[in-house]
Amino acid sequence: MSNEFETLARRAVACKHWKWLPGMLAMLEEWSWRVGNGESAPDVCIPDLTDPATRGCLLELVRKAWKQPSISTRYSEYQDRVEWDVPTPVEQERMRNMAFFTGQTEAEALVAALEAAP
Repeated sequence: MSNEFETLARRAVACKHWKWLPGMLAMLEEWSWRVGNGESAPDVCIPDLTDPATRGCLLELVRKAWKQPSISTRYSEYQDRVEWDVPTPVEQERMRNMAFFTGQTEAEALVAALEAAP
């Protein structure tokens, strides 16, 4: 896993809404394993955000944190720029607006949305 994904993983586990979900790939140095039902990984572990199942679990954490089961990620290409975003509904002054959390990778956008969750 690259330093960029390791930094993202550390940001994710620092979020108040973080928890290990079954199916996530936990990493500790050169060791990795899938978290099972009713299990949690030790505090020194980080999630492998390059793993598709772990990213799916991260999306579920974002949905629960924002209390919006319909949240999803979007991939966009603008000329020579690639971007992922996570639109989340935000109530502001009795109006419903959308907040967009973006990143160069899907994991980066999801971590940003988890960090900003109320």
